[in-house]
Amino acid sequence: MNEIIKKDFLIKKNKRSRIVTGFGLFLMFMLICSFVSRGIYAMRIPRVATGYAAAKSIEHKIEGDGQIAEGSEHPINVKAGILVSEVCVKEGEKISEGDLLLRLDKNSLGEKYEEARRCVEEERMRLSDLQRNQSESLDAADRERSRAQSDLSRITGEQNDLVASAQAKFDAASAEEASFPGFDTYFEEKKKTDTEYQNMKKSGAEKKELEAYEDKLRQSVEEEWENKRDELRTAREEAQTALEAAKRGSASEIESARRNVEDAGKVSQDNAGILAQKNNLEKCEAQAAEWKQLLDAGGEIVSKTAGSVAKVNLCAGDTTTEGAAFLIAGGEEGWIFCAKIMQEQRKYVSGGDTMEIQFADLGVRLNDIEIISVSKDDEGMYEIRAKIEEPSLSLNDTGTFSITKKGEEYPCCVPLSALYAGDNTTYVLVVQEENTILGTELRAVKREVTVVDKNETYAALEGAPLERDEPIITSSDRAVAADAKVRPQEP
Repeated sequence: MNEIIKKDFLIKKNKRSRIVTGFGLFLMFMLICSFVSRGIYAMRIPRVATGYAAAKSIEHKIEGDGQIAEGSEHPINVKAGILVSEVCVKEGEKISEGDLLLRLDKNSLGEKYEEARRCVEEERMRLSDLQRNQSESLDAADRERSRAQSDLSRITGEQNDLVASAQAKFDAASAEEASFPGFDTYFEEKKKTDTEYQNMKKSGAEKKELEAYEDKLRQSVEEEWENKRDELRTAREEAQTALEAAKRGSASEIESARRNVEDAGKVSQDNAGILAQKNNLEKCEAQAAEWKQLLDAGGEIVSKTAGSVAKVNLCAGDTTTEGAAFLIAGGEEGWIFCAKIMQEQRKYVSGGDTMEIQFADLGVRLNDIEIISVSKDDEGMYEIRAKIEEPSLSLNDTGTFSITKKGEEYPCCVPLSALYAGDNTTYVLVVQEENTILGTELRAVKREVTVVDKNETYAALEGAPLERDEPIITSSDRAVAADAKVRPQEP
């Protein structure tokens, strides 16, 4: 009986143990499913990297290509009318001082030299004839000059005497007017010389009677004083008028006599012809010397300066003209570097800004080169021009430029990768925490913003739409929608 009870107890105990074990396995299975489920759930949530808004200066960098377009140009002129045998350079070619540019036809040069030599002989004969016929005319011109100079001396003396006399009269009249006393002084002097007034004072005439006589005398003397004053003023004015007339007349007479001297001293028409003939002879001699020099050089034209051939205006078989045969561009006065920028870049570039230019092939790097102008071209682009002082460069050398323009500082700037666009709006996604049944989760919240400036890295936002400690999404492993759950990227 005891064994049956014991056996029954063991059976029940084993049964409970299996139940507990099974329940434990069930709970473990549910836990594993929960972890797997949460792992699958988490894997579907985008992983994001975050950043923060900050105060920054938006810096704009403009880069591009350009080339040396201008330099100081030196024309190479060749005497006109000669047949060209060979042009030895081409446009854009770099040359040194003394390099051969052109060969001229020797036969053509010989003909030009002979023509010039005959011209010299003919002009010498004409000059000799004119000089022989003009000796008497030159003597007559000398005599005429002598008479005119004598007349000038005489007239100058006479006119100076007339002016001096008029000046003396004016000075005397001015002095007399200046010395004329005022009325009170004049009246006092008159009272001293008036016999009746003096007798009345001596006889002790009554004061009333004396004052009455003094008033009567004052009226008489005042009229006399005014007439005398006016006479002196009129005399001084007439003397001044006479002096000015004398000066004008003197200047006119002397100037007329001086012109006579100048006219008498001029070369007569025949003598002018001699001077002209001398000029003709000198020109012919100079031309003959130039033709001779070209002929002695074998018709070879060489460059007198180093640089680049900017333009060639001749080819073999042409005849030389009066214009420049070549234009040689050099850097003695600097080079002009030209480049093009887009219309949207124009607002970041102004005259006076500086740029960096690099000519990689030549190993030349130039810093702080000032932009001298920015102008619009016919294609809607803008041409920037900068002057370069670098003798090792040549016309048409190409280089790259870089312009860095530091803009104003904005209080709220974000990485350019943090901006999203949609429905005609621009926004950023702010990462915010929220409590759910699964615990604390992160959500991407849309925040509309307005961009006021940007470059290749950062964008400046209007106002201050973001706090400094608010994290914003800067990148993610998949697309992130507004209000979507996100999770941070693992470091």
